[in-house]
Amino acid sequence: MNVSLTKVSGVCAILTTASCLPWMVLPIIAPSVGIEFPQSLELEDWARLKVDHRSVILTVDWLVILCLILETAAVVGFFYVLRVAGPLTWLGLAAWLMGLQLVMLEHILVLGIDSVLMPRYLAASSAVQPALEVLASTLNGTRFFAALVGNILVLGVGVPVFALAILRTRRAPSWIGWLGLVIAVMMWAGIGAYFPDAPDVYHDIARLAFVGFLVWLVAMGVAWLRMPRSFGNSTVDA
Repeated sequence: MNVSLTKVSGVCAILTTASCLPWMVLPIIAPSVGIEFPQSLELEDWARLKVDHRSVILTVDWLVILCLILETAAVVGFFYVLRVAGPLTWLGLAAWLMGLQLVMLEHILVLGIDSVLMPRYLAASSAVQPALEVLASTLNGTRFFAALVGNILVLGVGVPVFALAILRTRRAPSWIGWLGLVIAVMMWAGIGAYFPDAPDVYHDIARLAFVGFLVWLVAMGVAWLRMPRSFGNSTVDA
């Protein structure tokens, strides 16, 4: 049973990164597949993008939600092995799961905006569109704060707690623990990216933190797949 949980956790961690990659690379490859992201902030321009490329946009939206579900399963398996590091791992688990709920809320709002609100906005009369613009602004503001707090809890609290647990228990290679701490530092250093008119350097740091997190998840997945049966016990290795 113990081995099964660690294996499932390892597979889910790797699949988390795999299902998140389309969301990461779409803005990069968009021009080569005929998708032009608007340079303006006009709602109508973004609505036309979402409607004209509905199948691609919604597929990516659903893959992100799948990614978050898989990550939840992976985190439970991480905790199961690292819980022997002490009560602090419970804090890491709680922060990570609460953060995932908030990030899930963010992307459910994105899915609702892309699939329902954007088509209705384009189809609405000029008298109705201002009300829909207010609704879109409110939903976007809500998902912004959900993303901010969620990412702080996951990358800024959950990951470093689990990273410290790895360094304490040695149940995964030490470099994975150190990488987790670096990711947390970058998360806090790049937190300015979540605020308006932030310098580009904050956005660059935040992107590096997220890419590092995806690499960290793959490394954790491989480590959990290779984990010995004895690591399912409840004592810290000497």
